[in-house]
Amino acid sequence: IFIALVLYYYTLFFSLLLLWVNLLAAVLFYVNVLSLIFAENEDGAKKENEAKQNQVNAEIAFLSSQIQPHFQYNTLTTIQEMCYTDPLKAADAIAIYASFLRRRIDFEKYEKLIPFSEEIISINEYIELQKLRFGDKIKFVTNFEITAFSVPPLSIQTLVENSVHHGLRKTKEGGGTVWIETKRFEDNILIFIIDNGAGFDVNFLPETQGSGLNNSRFRIEQLTGGSVQIISKPGEGTEIQIIIPYKSSTGEGNT
Repeated sequence: IFIALVLYYYTLFFSLLLLWVNLLAAVLFYVNVLSLIFAENEDGAKKENEAKQNQVNAEIAFLSSQIQPHFQYNTLTTIQEMCYTDPLKAADAIAIYASFLRRRIDFEKYEKLIPFSEEIISINEYIELQKLRFGDKIKFVTNFEITAFSVPPLSIQTLVENSVHHGLRKTKEGGGTVWIETKRFEDNILIFIIDNGAGFDVNFLPETQGSGLNNSRFRIEQLTGGSVQIISKPGEGTEIQIIIPYKSSTGEGNT
């Protein structure tokens, strides 16, 4: 009887041990399978994210390449008009434009972000060209409380140009004022571009006017994580409010 009990418990022990080993093997197998599925899904998601990012980068490069010729075309048109009306002013305009070309034109590479101090130079060059063309009819007021941040190249200059071309020049008087301000509020950079021009209905933005706005908005949002809000009323003017996270704008979170 004793031997039979020993054999019984011995058999039971090894049966339970074998069952436990099988269960452990099954658990390890399914863990392995789940790990492989998760890895495949993670790899697929990573590839999908990379593809989306590449698509965004390609679109940004395309938009950047559009902005440079857009500015060049408008500037050359301005200088052409000056050649007929005031050759001396045209010469000054060519000197300003040559400075722009010397610093900025690079058809092989478009930087995603540049220091705002460089953007200010482009803005000032644009302002000088407009003063040469329109004199005191168009006024600019600038107040840059902070400049230690980065923006997509020509993004702010394009919005200033848009305020002049589609705002001030569309008024009965053909002129007015553009205010450009920057300030820091908590962890954000605030940029304001305000004009007392013709204004427009933001729900029915003309395609010719919307291209520059949408171009700058897309690049600012994608490259800085910021936001662009447009407030406008026909006959009253337009205000563009840009909010850029300070860490992102300085390049810490967006290089």
